[in-house]
Amino acid sequence: MGKMDTRILGAVEAGGTKFVCAVGNAHGEILAQTRFPTCEPTSTLATMLDFLRQQRDNFGPYAAIGIGSFGPIELDATSTRYGHIRRTPKSGWSDTDIVGPIAR
Repeated sequence: MGKMDTRILGAVEAGGTKFVCAVGNAHGEILAQTRFPTCEPTSTLATMLDFLRQQRDNFGPYAAIGIGSFGPIELDATSTRYGHIRRTPKSGWSDTDIVGPIAR
Protein backbone atom coordinates (compact mmCIF):
# COMPACT_ATOMS: atom_id res chain seq x y z
CA MET A 1 0.00 0.00 0.00
CA GLY A 2 1.09 3.57 -0.68
CA LYS A 3 1.61 6.27 1.87
CA MET A 4 -1.68 7.69 3.20
CA ASP A 5 -2.24 11.32 2.16
CA THR A 6 -2.97 13.24 5.37
CA ARG A 7 -2.92 16.79 3.99
CA ILE A 8 -5.42 19.20 5.56
CA LEU A 9 -6.97 21.81 3.26
CA GLY A 10 -8.94 24.93 4.13
CA ALA A 11 -11.53 26.81 2.09
CA VAL A 12 -13.05 30.27 2.50
CA GLU A 13 -15.96 31.56 0.43
CA ALA A 14 -16.22 35.27 1.17
CA GLY A 15 -19.72 36.05 -0.01
CA GLY A 16 -21.54 39.35 0.01
CA THR A 17 -24.11 38.12 2.54
CA LYS A 18 -22.30 35.22 4.25
CA PHE A 19 -18.92 33.57 4.66
CA VAL A 20 -18.64 29.79 4.36
CA CYS A 21 -15.47 28.22 5.75
CA ALA A 22 -14.54 24.56 5.61
CA VAL A 23 -11.70 22.21 6.36
CA GLY A 24 -11.21 18.95 4.54
CA ASN A 25 -8.68 16.32 3.72
CA ALA A 26 -6.98 15.26 0.51
CA HIS A 27 -9.65 12.59 -0.01
CA GLY A 28 -12.41 15.20 -0.40
CA GLU A 29 -13.96 14.65 3.02
CA ILE A 30 -15.26 17.74 4.83
CA LEU A 31 -14.03 17.59 8.41
CA ALA A 32 -15.59 20.85 9.68
CA GLN A 33 -17.53 23.78 8.28
CA THR A 34 -19.24 26.95 9.40
CA ARG A 35 -21.34 29.80 7.99
CA PHE A 36 -21.75 33.28 9.37
CA PRO A 37 -23.04 36.64 8.10
CA THR A 38 -20.74 39.01 6.26
CA CYS A 39 -20.63 42.06 8.51
CA GLU A 40 -17.91 44.69 8.61
CA PRO A 41 -14.37 43.44 7.85
CA THR A 42 -12.84 43.40 11.35
CA SER A 43 -15.41 41.17 13.03
CA THR A 44 -16.02 39.01 9.96
CA LEU A 45 -12.32 38.27 9.43
CA ALA A 46 -11.89 37.61 13.16
CA THR A 47 -14.68 35.00 13.03
CA MET A 48 -13.07 33.43 9.96
CA LEU A 49 -9.63 33.30 11.60
CA ASP A 50 -11.02 31.87 14.84
CA PHE A 51 -12.58 29.01 12.89
CA LEU A 52 -9.42 28.33 10.86
CA ARG A 53 -7.22 28.39 13.98
CA GLN A 54 -9.54 26.09 15.91
CA GLN A 55 -9.59 23.58 13.06
CA ARG A 56 -5.79 23.79 12.70
CA ASP A 57 -5.55 22.93 16.40
CA ASN A 58 -7.99 20.02 15.85
CA PHE A 59 -6.58 18.56 12.62
CA GLY A 60 -3.04 19.91 12.19
CA PRO A 61 -1.42 22.48 9.92
CA TYR A 62 -2.91 23.36 6.55
CA ALA A 63 -1.26 22.29 3.32
CA ALA A 64 -3.19 25.08 1.58
CA ILE A 65 -6.17 27.40 2.02
CA GLY A 66 -8.23 28.50 -0.98
CA ILE A 67 -10.17 31.77 -1.02
CA GLY A 68 -13.09 32.79 -3.21
CA SER A 69 -14.27 36.37 -2.74
CA PHE A 70 -17.24 38.57 -3.62
CA GLY A 71 -14.85 41.37 -4.58
CA PRO A 72 -11.91 40.99 -6.87
CA ILE A 73 -8.70 40.20 -4.97
CA GLU A 74 -5.38 41.67 -6.10
CA LEU A 75 -3.49 38.64 -7.44
CA ASP A 76 -0.24 40.34 -8.51
CA ALA A 77 2.26 39.05 -5.94
CA THR A 78 4.54 42.03 -6.63
CA SER A 79 1.83 44.55 -5.70
CA THR A 80 1.84 46.19 -2.27
CA ARG A 81 -1.90 45.40 -2.23
CA TYR A 82 -1.46 41.68 -2.95
CA GLY A 83 -4.30 39.75 -1.29
CA HIS A 84 -6.47 42.82 -0.74
CA ILE A 85 -10.05 43.00 -1.94
CA ARG A 86 -9.95 45.67 -4.58
CA ARG A 87 -12.72 48.14 -5.30
CA THR A 88 -16.07 46.57 -4.42
CA PRO A 89 -19.62 47.88 -3.90
CA LYS A 90 -19.72 45.99 -0.56
CA SER A 91 -19.64 48.82 1.96
CA GLY A 92 -16.43 49.04 4.01
CA TRP A 93 -14.66 46.18 2.21
CA SER A 94 -12.66 48.00 -0.49
CA ASP A 95 -8.89 47.56 0.13
CA THR A 96 -9.45 44.97 2.91
CA ASP A 97 -6.54 42.56 3.26
CA ILE A 98 -8.06 39.08 3.25
CA VAL A 99 -5.04 36.98 2.27
CA GLY A 100 -2.53 38.51 4.73
CA PRO A 101 -4.34 37.51 7.94
CA ILE A 102 -4.77 33.95 6.65
CA ALA A 103 -1.12 33.68 5.58
CA ARG A 104 0.08 34.98 8.95
